[in-house]
Amino acid sequence: EAGRFGRSLLNCTDTDRLCIALEHEYEVIIVPVVLIGATCIVVSCILWLSCQHKEEGEKLKIEGNSNLPPKKNLGLERGPHDTCDNSYIVLHEASPSNILEAGKDPSHAQFEIPRERLTFTWGEAEKIRNGTYGPIYRTKMASRNSEKVNSVVIKVLRDSAKLEEIKEFLDRIKFHSFLGKHPNIVELVGCCTDRFPIFHVMEDVELGDLLSFLWKCRKDVIKMDEVPYDITEKQVYNIAFQVVAGLEYLNQKKLIHGDVAARNVLIASNFTAKLCGLGIAFDIHNYQVLNRKRVVPLKWQAPERMMRMPQTDKSDVWSFGILLYEMVTCAPPYPEVPPENILQHLQRGQRMKSPANCKSQMYNIMKQCWQWKQSDRLTLADLRRRLDAGRKAANDRVVLQFPEFVVPGPYANVAGIAESTLLANYTAL
Repeated sequence: EAGRFGRSLLNCTDTDRLCIALEHEYEVIIVPVVLIGATCIVVSCILWLSCQHKEEGEKLKIEGNSNLPPKKNLGLERGPHDTCDNSYIVLHEASPSNILEAGKDPSHAQFEIPRERLTFTWGEAEKIRNGTYGPIYRTKMASRNSEKVNSVVIKVLRDSAKLEEIKEFLDRIKFHSFLGKHPNIVELVGCCTDRFPIFHVMEDVELGDLLSFLWKCRKDVIKMDEVPYDITEKQVYNIAFQVVAGLEYLNQKKLIHGDVAARNVLIASNFTAKLCGLGIAFDIHNYQVLNRKRVVPLKWQAPERMMRMPQTDKSDVWSFGILLYEMVTCAPPYPEVPPENILQHLQRGQRMKSPANCKSQMYNIMKQCWQWKQSDRLTLADLRRRLDAGRKAANDRVVLQFPEFVVPGPYANVAGIAESTLLANYTAL
């Protein structure tokens, strides 16, 4: 029928051989043109959608971002209309010495300390671990006005650091100047930036990270040997209360933590809890984008984070509920669920059951942190009030019992994190 219709348009008879040839000639021309045009349209749509997705994926979506600090110049290159001072220079034309000089800021003055106050000797200092920018050591620092010597942790910028890393290492000092001091956030004590190698000098929080501390207490309780501290219900409430105080302070600065977990809480000998691992907060303050190289384990992430949706302080509230579970059980969250399946598990409304040694008041707080909708979760202020009431009524005599030893390898596999992050961890930033 289609052929007969085409011949009628050409005013041809059914037996006209020339007409039949013309008809096939039109088909040979038109069909490829249509196919090529359709292919170009489909490919263009795919490329456009891919670019849009990539662009959106690089932005850290935070509700109320109009209240965030003004977006900062990354300081990597200087534009023709840039009127800022010489702290921003073109990196491909710079040397490390130029970067060090140009990257200095008036805020550094309050932190700069003479190197002579540090009793740091290469090869003799106690190395804690390798950090993001280089090795981390524990050493001693003399007090400014007395002979008293305090233990400190120094983060050294590695010799092979790229120019961008030097600039960012210096920007961390400005970030701490912006943060100010808070009893529940790890403190930058000082810095040495007059020449290379350059240091961050951090306070030494004696007992280390909370996760390792809980493991040690668990092991000692099982052995009934060398028990330095007993973990009671009241102490869990006290630590949790201090963590929330630190999160509230960040929220007042229009920041979120982004990685609330036991491994990112440091414990002092007087049981003061201090938030560390502030890399995401630094990115938000400096760039207002989330560095995709910063990996947050899935089982600690709020659903909106996993789905790349807007994040708020309520995302930290979700992760805080996981932290409570860690403290009560000394175990990884959702042990029966593979990390790659956790989002589907949560979408089905599944949540962790109440631990055997957890009272209903504590478990109810966890459940209210794990509400799917952000608006249904507790606020940080609500959490502070609930935890304050809980610690006043909590038992301070009964020691929490943990059923078994913790082995880092299997724990890391179940938690979905690298085993190396569990050993001698001191992530001040």
